[in-house]
Amino acid sequence: MGDCSAADDAVGTNDSEQVSELLDALASRQRRLALRCLRECETPMAVADLTDELVRRERGADPEDVPDARDRIYVQLYHNHLPKLVEVGAVVLDRRANLVELGPAAADLRPLLDAADEERGGSTRRERGEDGGSPAAGDGERRGVHGTNDEGRKESAVAHLHRALEATADDETDYHVRQALQLLRIGDG
Repeated sequence: MGDCSAADDAVGTNDSEQVSELLDALASRQRRLALRCLRECETPMAVADLTDELVRRERGADPEDVPDARDRIYVQLYHNHLPKLVEVGAVVLDRRANLVELGPAAADLRPLLDAADEERGGSTRRERGEDGGSPAAGDGERRGVHGTNDEGRKESAVAHLHRALEATADDETDYHVRQALQLLRIGDG
């Protein structure tokens, strides 16, 4: 059986199903941003405060200036993104107190978040005010074919994971996660 160590090492596990679940949890830009906020801010944190921080980072606006966007982000966070992160153990949500904090699996996700941060200078494209889904300048060599050997597949899979973490559109993220998983499965066969 082949070795999927590139993604396994990144998230600290050899369980392919767990790797897939963690990558799925990171597929959403808003979930990645929420994890970054929790990592950088004092936790536990009120879900409303996390929402306000997401509005500031996503919209570059005061939450009071964009109440409709704030409400929409709160609902998405509370009903979609936080439950997904709870499911993989990345956060702990106290629904009675309406508080959220990093969970035990957050450390497993940190290398992937860090890799995306390093590659993008510590912030996402949208946080820096860049628009569009096109790759950054200098990205061409990473987009090239890396060959058919195991090392080339691992390199290509990691490059797809980086692009998935940088993506601003969900379909772009999904594409790169699927490509990475397929490359890792080829190496696993």
